[in-house]
Amino acid sequence: MKSLKVKLNVVMCLLVTAFLFAVTIISHNESRKEIMKGYDEQAYTKLKLLITSIDAWLTENQHVITIVAEDSKVTHAESIDSRNSYLLQILKQNPLYESLAFFDNKGEIFLPPKINGAYKQLNISERSHFQRTMQGEFVITDPMVSKGTGNLAIILTAPVKRDGVVIGGIAASIPLNALMDLVMEEKLGETGYPFVFIKSGLQIAHKNNEQVMKRNMYKTDIPELATMANRAMKDETGKIEYVKDGEGKYGYFSKAKKVDWGIAITLPVGEAEQGVYKLFYRNLLISSVGLLIFIIVMSWMASKIVRPIRSLNESVRHIANGDLSYPIASSTSKDEVGQLTQGFSQMAEHMSTVLSEVKQSTYTLGNSAHALHLANEEMKASSEQVAITMNEFTNGTNEIASSIQNTAGDVEDMNLSIQAMSNVFSDIQNGSKQAQLASAEGLENASATFTRIQRVAKTIEDNVESIRQLNEKTKDIEGIVTVITSIANQTNLLALNATIEAARAGEQGKGFAVVADEVRKLAEQTAAAVNGISDIVSENQRQIRHVVAVSEEGMSEVIEGSQSVQRMNDTFHAITDKVGKIDESIQQFSKLLASLAEKSILISQNVENVSSITEQFSAGAEEINASSEEQLSTVKNLMKNTEQLETMSEDLTAMVNRFKTN
Repeated sequence: MKSLKVKLNVVMCLLVTAFLFAVTIISHNESRKEIMKGYDEQAYTKLKLLITSIDAWLTENQHVITIVAEDSKVTHAESIDSRNSYLLQILKQNPLYESLAFFDNKGEIFLPPKINGAYKQLNISERSHFQRTMQGEFVITDPMVSKGTGNLAIILTAPVKRDGVVIGGIAASIPLNALMDLVMEEKLGETGYPFVFIKSGLQIAHKNNEQVMKRNMYKTDIPELATMANRAMKDETGKIEYVKDGEGKYGYFSKAKKVDWGIAITLPVGEAEQGVYKLFYRNLLISSVGLLIFIIVMSWMASKIVRPIRSLNESVRHIANGDLSYPIASSTSKDEVGQLTQGFSQMAEHMSTVLSEVKQSTYTLGNSAHALHLANEEMKASSEQVAITMNEFTNGTNEIASSIQNTAGDVEDMNLSIQAMSNVFSDIQNGSKQAQLASAEGLENASATFTRIQRVAKTIEDNVESIRQLNEKTKDIEGIVTVITSIANQTNLLALNATIEAARAGEQGKGFAVVADEVRKLAEQTAAAVNGISDIVSENQRQIRHVVAVSEEGMSEVIEGSQSVQRMNDTFHAITDKVGKIDESIQQFSKLLASLAEKSILISQNVENVSSITEQFSAGAEEINASSEEQLSTVKNLMKNTEQLETMSEDLTAMVNRFKTN
């Protein structure tokens, strides 16, 4: 196994190496950001200067051409010769121009100077800049082949107006090389260079002349160049990174203000990051030297720390073998290692004292464990007896709960029977009320009949005509008798139904059965009386047919009929009284049933409460039973623990005896 000295050296060297490496990497990244930021700022500054130069260059030439186009020697020239003579003077003063000529509104040009006594005649009417000039615009074209010189040139045209009307224009041709000379004056770093491209992506100024008017940025195998051209034409300023011919490059781009030309500056990535890597290697060297110095210092410090630890390790080895009497080397050092040595010496002395005390305690512990084991055996026997008793008690409680549940079911059935009986007596009470109403109606009809008979008697005494009217009344009486007969039959039927329901009620309905039988008898008597009335009415009808001859006999019959009606009236009074009494009895019986129902509900509730209490009591008994079993289990575990404690006490005594103390 490696020593502590080696481990310290290795760990600290790794940590310092990781720290220095991290610092170097972070420093490299931050330096790279700052250096690239400087290059970016420099590139954007040069890009802005280049755009300003191009715009100023074009503006200056636009100003010159505009002045020439507005000069009266051009606008009001007397002849072609006089105008061309003036243009030649301007051309000599501005050697930048390849040619300078006037064209009329038909696009005809007579290009000075004369060659062999004649001007070179051209026509540019098909070109777009002619048409735009004739509309009054100043036009700066993209590079094209000049018709006048046959060279690549930028054409500048200004309209010539006479009295506010465009009569033609001035066309100046500037060679493309002039633009290239202007652009190539700028450079970025050692090898960075600018280039210019038009809206179609065609490069019109470049360090490499072979690419001018030939290389199209939209048609290369470098998609980043197409992106640059597209963004530049949207008047964006930015930076891209691309690879050309295996070399990484940065491209900074923007757009000219005066024309639709894209301006770009490119810089090799290797040149931009050259300074970054130099700084990186310098930092790496410094870190390596620092690491070497740290390793030397760390090795010396580790040796100084490990020496007293080795001496302490020897003492620890003896103590580990049970020899607490081995002397521990003292240390005068005030650092952590010296404090550790002093502390370990004190620990050894305390351990020797403690082990002596433990020897005495283990003897006492063994005796106590044996006594505890005997007590646990007695507790185990008691717990088993309690568990058996509680189990029997729980079974008994469950049987009581089952009986109470059966009783609750019987009480529920009784409640349903009482409810059914209450419903039946409710129907009987309704029938009694209907009978009472029918009796009252019969009594009222009987009183009316008696009054009519008295009127008939009076009429008989008056004249035969009244008897004829009485004949009509007797027909009404016949209908009333039919109604009374029907009421008596219904009363008889109701009384019969009441008797049947009373028989179903058993002992509770005996009294009501007697009353119902009396009602039936009264109904039969009422029917018989009604039949008598019917006979009387028939007899009256026969007497009326012979009224003239037997008026006195008819009068006697009327008196007899009046007496019969009076008896019938008395009968109806009796029926009404009996039916009223029946109704009172039914109401009292209904109240008794309601009271019985309430008490049965109360009994049911009490049974439920008793059942709930019994269930709770049973649950409590089960919990006590479970607790008893759990206590028994605990006692058993305690006995096992006690046995283990006795064993551990013996083992502890054996272990303590292995140590050698002072």
